[in-house]
Amino acid sequence: MNHSIIFFDGFCNLCNSFINFIIDTDKKRIYRFSSLQSLEGQKLVKSIGQPPYNYKSLILVQNNMMYQKSTAILNIFRELSFPWNLGYYFKIIPTFIRDHVYAIIANNRYNLFGKRNTCRVPNDEEKQLFL
Repeated sequence: MNHSIIFFDGFCNLCNSFINFIIDTDKKRIYRFSSLQSLEGQKLVKSIGQPPYNYKSLILVQNNMMYQKSTAILNIFRELSFPWNLGYYFKIIPTFIRDHVYAIIANNRYNLFGKRNTCRVPNDEEKQLFL
């Protein structure tokens, strides 16, 4: 089975909360996760042509396509169960507006939501979901 991969900032509290939400909501288990700071994450991100040290954007690799920023988030919501999949319909908002809001949050995420001293470590049940 092909899985979609979500790359995230492992130190960011907002990002980790979003990953926890996806783990709890993704009943079909289509998503796999990798911290952008992990060695595996760095290697995979580099293999898809992205700078290995760009932590300001969540990256989704799905069906051999790469999505970033707000488009990545909306595509993640599309695959979740009702009512979360309705979040995908925010796609009607032009990308430049969505990505501008995304950039404001991304640039201030540590100040607004805090930062961890270490990357997220999955528990035993979650280990199979992380690369």
